[in-house]
Amino acid sequence: MRKKAIRAFGSIFLFTGLFLWSAIAYAVPPIDFDVSGLGEKIGMIHIEMKPNGANFGLIGSFRVTKEEDSIPLTVNELENFLGQDHLNWFQKVVGDTHPPNDANGNPLVPPYIDPPINGYDF
Repeated sequence: MRKKAIRAFGSIFLFTGLFLWSAIAYAVPPIDFDVSGLGEKIGMIHIEMKPNGANFGLIGSFRVTKEEDSIPLTVNELENFLGQDHLNWFQKVVGDTHPPNDANGNPLVPPYIDPPINGYDF
């Protein structure tokens, strides 16, 4: 069976300005962008910054927006609509002022896949 390509188009650029070594956290507004498949909008990716606490960092989620009879499809129904048996999240870091090391201790240089093969060294 021939696989169909699903592409999410969107560029995310987070500019936090001057980085200060302090406990001050800078708020960055959430970013949403559409995901298209088979020539129509099928979902939305939401990304937001969690500036402090246990969930520090960027948090991302996918929400199905494709509807049938005014009811959003489930992820399984969307997979069937697209002719796929599962969906994957693919993330590529294009800019990083403090890149981590991979599992072998090698410094990562943007652009790199997140997470790298075998993970990070932490």
